[in-house]
Amino acid sequence: MVSYRKLLLKDLSKVLWAIVTSRRGRAYLLAAPTHPNLGDQAQLLCLQNWISTNYPELKLIPVPVSVMATRVAQVRNIVVTALICRSLLLFMRAFQRKDDIAFGHSGYFFTDHHSGWLAFARVADACPSLRMIVMPQTINFYNREIEKRAAHVFNAHSDMTILCRDQVSYEKAQSTFSHCRLLLYPDIVTTMIGDDFQRSEKRDGVLFCLRDDGEAFYSRKEIDKLMERLDISRVERRDTTLRDVDQRQMNRGRERLISEFIDYVSSFEAVITDRYHGVVFSLVAQTPVVVIDSVDHKLSSGVKWYPDSFGRMIRFANDLANAHDQVKAILTDKEESLSLPPLFKAVYYDRLREVLGQ
Repeated sequence: MVSYRKLLLKDLSKVLWAIVTSRRGRAYLLAAPTHPNLGDQAQLLCLQNWISTNYPELKLIPVPVSVMATRVAQVRNIVVTALICRSLLLFMRAFQRKDDIAFGHSGYFFTDHHSGWLAFARVADACPSLRMIVMPQTINFYNREIEKRAAHVFNAHSDMTILCRDQVSYEKAQSTFSHCRLLLYPDIVTTMIGDDFQRSEKRDGVLFCLRDDGEAFYSRKEIDKLMERLDISRVERRDTTLRDVDQRQMNRGRERLISEFIDYVSSFEAVITDRYHGVVFSLVAQTPVVVIDSVDHKLSSGVKWYPDSFGRMIRFANDLANAHDQVKAILTDKEESLSLPPLFKAVYYDRLREVLGQ
């Protein structure tokens, strides 16, 4: 088995080689995920496609989150990880061109329990004149001191744009990141809605697409009771994280794995989810989805992006009893799924470069 340090060095060497050999401007994609969560991997896929399409003059350089020293699993790796991150920053600064852009990967980076914001902060500190665009984020700091640290770094940068992926995050950003350019923008994975994916011809049962971590609002016992109450033959539980897929397999099969999951979701009559991308994948699969709460505003605020025209395809449940009733109504009505348009791609992301400016 390849050691953690060797993997880090391999990841770093690829990035440094790309920096040194590039004869044109660079589009860095900071904190690209290396873990097998399909939501994050779908963001990576969509971001890479969007950057390549809209900035063809730049060389796309994904920078894995592993080399940015945001989290270190073992104490003995702290020094080597810090040195690797330092090397990256030195190269980015030494070889910086005036047309370089650093894109921050989308997600839930701006919060206490995820130190991902540090990846962007380190680059902002090391490269004060580098144009930085942080793609759509949920913003929700609990610790005031951490929030102040983030505010100090980002507000001091000369060219910082932060996209916020819901209204609550946008309002928080207005007070915290008051010197940054702020945009209210949906998650980029919504651009997959309306795409021509392979979908199952037969639908049956209910999928519970649920997280199993500190962001889960309902206990496993509560969910188990709801599954029993439905009293139907096919009820399955699945997360968007693939436990048996490593980084190499994900890199080689990212698009296929995402497509297979969407096809799987399309084989159900309805989905219940507390996953942000569980909602999006359901809509891509044209499967009606009932959204239950997570511990913060990420979902309750995020679902407000979807217009009335999406109608019965997406519903928010106030509690599990309401979720039961909503799913039963879907199963009873047995209406044909709506064919959703590529609304978010057309209205938002096809125009984003123009909004950002050249």
